[in-house]
Amino acid sequence: MNRYALLTVAVAAVAFAQAPAVEKAPAIRADHKLACPAGTKQVGGLKSNMQLFACMKLGAEGMRVFHGPMISLYASGKVEAVGQAEDGFRTGKWTFFNEQGVKTGETEFLKGDFNGRRAFFNADGSLKAEENWVKGMRQGPQTTFVNGVATVTEYKDDRPVAAPAK
Repeated sequence: MNRYALLTVAVAAVAFAQAPAVEKAPAIRADHKLACPAGTKQVGGLKSNMQLFACMKLGAEGMRVFHGPMISLYASGKVEAVGQAEDGFRTGKWTFFNEQGVKTGETEFLKGDFNGRRAFFNADGSLKAEENWVKGMRQGPQTTFVNGVATVTEYKDDRPVAAPAK
């Protein structure tokens, strides 16, 4: 093998090794059990009209609220999203999947609002866009990626900040 062929193989191997991994949705069975916190009860299931597995408790004024781990399902029974709820609101990191089971996004929540990193992924697992949120408003750099080229737009209080005039 000549040295150009070896170089091509080496470059291809490095490129393959650096390719993003495609994250898949977890497999869920009809008897799936969540680690529900004390004082909550698991509700939903594959055969439920709720289209989810979740933990629920009685909240203020006797209202039932989601509290603990949640798995949202498509009508087909496949996993749409995995995350946590606290007193009825999404909280922490949620991961989203398309109906084929491929991860399409990650969003961090605080009391139901976007708060932290929000990322969108292409079918090959590569990053499509990344946003930064604080209490439900875009703040700081918001980045989109097209063919490996990043475009960054700075935001303050959920509005784009104009670039300084040259």
